[in-house]
Amino acid sequence: MPANNLKSSLEYEFDKAIKIGSKKLENTSLEMNGTYVFKQNNLLENQDFAPAPDAYFLLSAKAATDIQLGKTRIRITTKIDNLLNTVYRDYLNRLRYFADDTGINFVSSVRVKF
Repeated sequence: MPANNLKSSLEYEFDKAIKIGSKKLENTSLEMNGTYVFKQNNLLENQDFAPAPDAYFLLSAKAATDIQLGKTRIRITTKIDNLLNTVYRDYLNRLRYFADDTGINFVSSVRVKF
């Protein structure tokens, strides 16, 4: 059974294109996400091998924009998970008995429509 959690998100989308040199960045957005996971307390005393992990808070950020190169439109996205590099163990992860969950994680992507 997953522990109780709270999730929140805040996103800002720029109304106008941002001009950098001769190029325009369009559909630019910034997003922050927060997740608070409570300690799992709904357990019987002998139900698990180890006590439930403590509560934790995760923060993530995301930035995305479109750029036009000739006739090709490119979407560039960068996301950072666990921005505060929180050390935590998820109750539903079976590896929690042995190791902490992943730390800070950077993900970049480029989408090209043709």
